[in-house]
Amino acid sequence: MSYFLYLPVEIKVRELHSRLVLGAEALSRGWNVIVGTRLNEKHRLFEDLPPSIIVAKSGMATEMRKICAFQQRGHIYGVMDEEGFVTNANSRYSQIRYPESIRDQVDFSLLWGPCQTEALGTSDTDKKHFITGNPRLDLWRNCGYGLYDDQVRSLRAKYGKFLLVPSSFMACLTPDEIAERRIKRYIPDNYIETILTKRRENAPHMKFVVESYKKVLSKIGRSGYSIIFRPHPADLLPVVKDHFSDIPNLVISGVGPITPWVLASSAILHFNCTTAIEATLLGRPVAQYQPELDHNSFEILSNLGVQGIGSQFEDIQKLIAWVSAHLSSDTDNRISREFGEIEKYAFLPSDRSCSEVIMNKLETLGKPEGYIELSRPNITMIAKRSLRGLIARAKDEKIVAPKFPETSKSEVKFTVHKILERSNRPTDFQCRKICSNLFHLIPPKQ
Repeated sequence: MSYFLYLPVEIKVRELHSRLVLGAEALSRGWNVIVGTRLNEKHRLFEDLPPSIIVAKSGMATEMRKICAFQQRGHIYGVMDEEGFVTNANSRYSQIRYPESIRDQVDFSLLWGPCQTEALGTSDTDKKHFITGNPRLDLWRNCGYGLYDDQVRSLRAKYGKFLLVPSSFMACLTPDEIAERRIKRYIPDNYIETILTKRRENAPHMKFVVESYKKVLSKIGRSGYSIIFRPHPADLLPVVKDHFSDIPNLVISGVGPITPWVLASSAILHFNCTTAIEATLLGRPVAQYQPELDHNSFEILSNLGVQGIGSQFEDIQKLIAWVSAHLSSDTDNRISREFGEIEKYAFLPSDRSCSEVIMNKLETLGKPEGYIELSRPNITMIAKRSLRGLIARAKDEKIVAPKFPETSKSEVKFTVHKILERSNRPTDFQCRKICSNLFHLIPPKQ
């Protein structure tokens, strides 16, 4: 079997490495993999993409035209929502994040686990929507496949023992003007006013949470403990600095994937952030500080995907004692990885990886229309097409769209090689750069 698997990436620091984990599994089964830049029907590369099975990162209503365009060209189109945990209400998730119209249109869905399945009203026996987990879970359960070892050592040498605080305050830290622009871009027209109204209603609650966290972080910093504040990929760095840069012993850094920062940290403090799941799977101590919110506002701001994960604190002194216990210890704070709470939200097969489960499902889908029997000349032709330049984004889109920094062929090849090597699989694949941030991974012996 020599199918093409196309794995589009939106946010490099969040998705690229996990997409390459899935790509490595596909390579080991003889599939060709195209990974990187998200193409759409307006993109000049759109018509050059060979018939593929596509695993997209989201299924919002605004994607409908693109989905139909890919399907009309013979591609098999599916969704693996990278934010399948991020919701505070099942109804909101199923209506806005992955609405029924899109679920009906796509050829398949790959679901994180029971929580997402419940939100969508599907079941594990559904013939179109499959519970498979996500390759990000493989990355976390395998401690990054050794990809971050050097960086972890460097971070520990530079910062010593530190408390990692991942931002989940985007709703409060994003100026109204930019937030409204994002909402109008990504939310269906019939929900825009509802979301804008909820944002205005929630603003006082979220500002209270941010101010509460600033107070608790100031107390932790004044106690002499180092804090690394990690902005969300969609946070605006100048706004983050305005809020948090005056806190003692706190460094703001958003460089690269968060995984090496989690591995290098002594403990993680969060407010309804899915990094809690990653940290637990990586064996790091996790705590959540819950300011004194009334019940209704807590329900509004909570994230179903992380409720109950980690130690829960309402008392600041008890939280500081917890931080002190983990940051004052001379030993590594790696903890026993208890998956009980996480298994409500993430499918964690005990006998194989999520990527294996996903590929087993994809192999049942059949051939894309126009499927090409590949030979070496076919591959050379595809890899050497004149695929110059990407369509320039609109000016306002540059403001709101998360960045995908320039990525080299050597970075992609090293990452895939490391994953295959750590998984005891052959590493004699080829990697060719098609254009900026779009790569073709070629399996051996075709």
